[in-house]
Amino acid sequence: MRQCQLESYLRESHAVVTAYLEDKNGKHWVKLDSTLFYAEAGGQPADNGWIGNVKVIDVQRKGSEVWHQTETPIEPKSYPIEIDWTRRFDHMQQHTGQHMLTALILEHFGWMTLGFQLGTDLSTIELDTSSIDRSTCLEIEALANACIVSDKAVRHQLIDRSKLEELGVRTRGLPEYVNGPIRLIEIENLDLNTCGGTHVERTGELQVCKILGTETIRGRTRLQFIFGGRVLQYCESAFLHEQSLNKAIGQGREAHVGLIEKWQLEKKIQMKAMSRLENQLADAIAVSLSADQGVVDYHDPHASLEWCVCLVRKCVDKEADTAVFVSGKETFVLYDPHHIVSEHREEVLGILNGRGGGRPPWMQGKCARPEQIKSVADWYRRICALN
Repeated sequence: MRQCQLESYLRESHAVVTAYLEDKNGKHWVKLDSTLFYAEAGGQPADNGWIGNVKVIDVQRKGSEVWHQTETPIEPKSYPIEIDWTRRFDHMQQHTGQHMLTALILEHFGWMTLGFQLGTDLSTIELDTSSIDRSTCLEIEALANACIVSDKAVRHQLIDRSKLEELGVRTRGLPEYVNGPIRLIEIENLDLNTCGGTHVERTGELQVCKILGTETIRGRTRLQFIFGGRVLQYCESAFLHEQSLNKAIGQGREAHVGLIEKWQLEKKIQMKAMSRLENQLADAIAVSLSADQGVVDYHDPHASLEWCVCLVRKCVDKEADTAVFVSGKETFVLYDPHHIVSEHREEVLGILNGRGGGRPPWMQGKCARPEQIKSVADWYRRICALN
């Protein structure tokens, strides 16, 4: 076993750089004669830290070897080694918490854990159930926090592979590179599981558990959770967010939902009124526009795509045999009853510096030069004159 598995709390040591390589992407990798660093595996990210004064930014297993990605090349010799302890202990809390949650959920609800991911902000386990309601999430949370308060011992041990079934070990299978003795993590009177990760020594060190929510994926449920320091960070972030809202709104959190619901209703009423006014504006502009050599062109630098479509349709309703070219804010809508635009699509898009499509006689899309809609109209008139 590696040092990180024998002693998860060991923060500093010495090691010899025995090999260095630069990969095809220009990344620097070194191998040590012994390592404190945890290599990414089993849903747990790699440790970070330092070899001498050089930052270690990733650790990966390549076959039976562990390689450390460093910010700069390192000369082969002996160095002091230091783990990024804040990151390591956070991972220890989240990973041990996952073991505890998995065991409690299996015991009380019968759901198997099919996957685990320790993320930057939150962690997840994938459970073999189609849904979990909020009241059940809170029940799981209460079970986890009771287990934390009970301060159960968390131990590791090595056993022969032949003992797995006899001991009733919970396992999702072993990686191909695992040979020899099998490492087990035991939570006192709760769980016995195969694992190569780093863990705390007692459940009390997890401090607190918070279940954040769930999402359905592939007919299963992904449960989102945080432990320990992450809960404190989450509470501080929520507090600061609430303070900002209080200042912006001018009222406390008890008024937030009511105010937002009121604003949403007002916005809905305003949007309906605006839609009526925009429709009336489109009517007025459509009446005012007249064709020049069979083409109407119009540009409004503030118009949305939806409004441009509305104006074009009103112009077409007035005279269906006229080409109508309208552009707005980084958008355009073209109506061409003679299908000339569709035959010269790339040329038109080039003038507008845009992209788009549609079924003739329509074309619409986004563009960087909407003000060039008149140039498109002039081009169209020349094409028509040649024909």
